[in-house]
Order: sequence, then structure tokens, then C-alpha cells
Amino acid sequence: MNQANSHELNGRHFQNEPIFTDHNLVFDHHDLSETCRNVGQIFKPHDLKISHQKRDFSATMHHVKTGALSISRLEYGADVIIEPDHLDNFYLIQIPTQGYAEIEFGSQKFISYSQVASLISPQQSLRMRWHANSPQLILKVSKDDFTYHCR
Repeated sequence: MNQANSHELNGRHFQNEPIFTDHNLVFDHHDLSETCRNVGQIFKPHDLKISHQKRDFSATMHHVKTGALSISRLEYGADVIIEPDHLDNFYLIQIPTQGYAEIEFGSQKFISYSQVASLISPQQSLRMRWHANSPQLILKVSKDDFTYHCR
């Protein structure tokens, strides 16, 4: 396997892509509730908690949108629990560029990492644990567009 294919498989080539710049930086926070509010405005309102004992919190988010499609880069500096319940009217494709996240749909649980993306359906109850310093690329696609293009 050549070097280019190796990078394509591990997702790390996205870390240095110029798509995410100062112009589309949504926030660089150290406040949990402000972060939750800002992320909720882009995706949907949700619960956000630090999963272990109090620890310094930080988070950064970049966001680029075109039409009904958007891509974001979101990273938390502490282990967090994210509980949005159902997504309602959109799908999320999440790809950790390093580290990993634990994803729960009802009674099913799996680990998402750079070689295993998660496709999150709008109909399923969702709970996630993102590990500290595990940035994710998040593609948000409207339910209608996803359904139309998957026919």
C-alpha cells in the first residue's frame, strides 16, 4: 500500500486540510454551556456533560455549509457525553480523525474511529461518548436529500 492510500484509510489527511480556517471557526470555548448552545444551534439542542470528574473543558468547532449539506470539525478537550435523543430531520456521518467515540443506538453500542465512521439515522435514540482530543469530521445531510440520493 502506498503512502497516499495509507493516509486515505486513516483519515489523518483531513487534519491539515485548508477547508477549516479562521473564517469558519464557530467557536473556541472553555465554557460547557456556551459550547452546548452553539453546537445545538448548528445541529439540534442536546445535553452535554463532562463524563468524568471535573476537568478543564475546552472545545473548538469549524463549520462550512452549502445548501442542505454541511461539514464541521468538532473537538472537545475533555471526555464528554452527548445526548441529542433523536436527530429528527437529518443524518450525520461522523469520522474521528484521531482517537475514538462510543456510539449508542438504543441497546446497540459500537466504537467509531478513523477507519470506522458512524452513520446516525434520524429515527434512532442516540447517546455518544466522545473522548478528549478526538476531533471529528461531521457531515450533516437532510433526511429528504439523503432519501432522494439513496434511491
